[in-house]
Amino acid sequence: SALVTQDDDSLTLTARLIEARCEGPLWRLRCALPCGLEAETYALPTLWRELALEIGGTLGLRIRQADLHLLV
Repeated sequence: SALVTQDDDSLTLTARLIEARCEGPLWRLRCALPCGLEAETYALPTLWRELALEIGGTLGLRIRQADLHLLV
C-alpha cells in the first residue's frame, strides 16, 4: 500500500505503532513514520479494543489537512 494517500481534505499516512499507553480516558499512541518522524495520536478505549493493535503493527493515520501542523 502507499505510504501516503490524499483526498480533498485529508492525508492518510502509513505508520508503525511503537508505544501505547492508557492516559486517563484516552489511549496515547506513539507511531513511527517511514521517513523517520514520529507522530502521536489518541484513541478512545472502545476504538483501541476494536482495532486490536499490537506494538510493531502497521496502521493508517488520517489527518485533516486543516489540522496538520509541523513542529520543528
